[in-house]
Amino acid sequence: MGRMPPARNPLRDHLIEAAAETARSVLDNLHATDRLRQSTSAIHAGMSLELLLRAVVADLAPALVFAVRNQSDAVMRVMVSAQQKTELDLAWLHEQRSAEASTIRVAAERLIPALEALRTEIAGVVKHRDSAVHMYSAATVDNRQAAATLTRVASLVLKHLGHDDKQFWASDRMDLVKALLDEHDDARRADVAVRVRACRLKADELAERLADN
Repeated sequence: MGRMPPARNPLRDHLIEAAAETARSVLDNLHATDRLRQSTSAIHAGMSLELLLRAVVADLAPALVFAVRNQSDAVMRVMVSAQQKTELDLAWLHEQRSAEASTIRVAAERLIPALEALRTEIAGVVKHRDSAVHMYSAATVDNRQAAATLTRVASLVLKHLGHDDKQFWASDRMDLVKALLDEHDDARRADVAVRVRACRLKADELAERLADN
């Protein structure tokens, strides 16, 4: 039995499409050596990641993407309009003020709990993007880490939304996506192993002290 297509949601669909376009750019520029393409990759990784998280929130309720503190009547009208739209007007979207990125991340974590384990990595991607935007500074090693985190976040989000990952990445990039996912898993396993080893050494040290006493 085939997968049911996701329900119509213009804002979510726009965000997923935008995330796909920027994510593909990240992979296409992954091995770039010139500063412009390296910076572009860093910026697009941060953009794609945040667009994915906004898509998760928009899937629940498009209005939440525009939620802000101390909501005025005008903001409430925007939220109601976002909830009712069956077609997305990009000119209208351009005029709106979106919710803070931190608010979106928290909401996305509530909807996809597995994202919480990637909180540090996600923050790293955003910091790397900001460095490229504000200081025109990006490094190949950081771009690769950003790409690995982006593929992990995309995997979780696309599964949650019922979207096809091959369509998101385009089939000719799937081998690279798989390699980045495996690389990310290996890095996490290595990090866990280091932490477990440190705990064991600490436990042995405490045990020796107790034995001496």
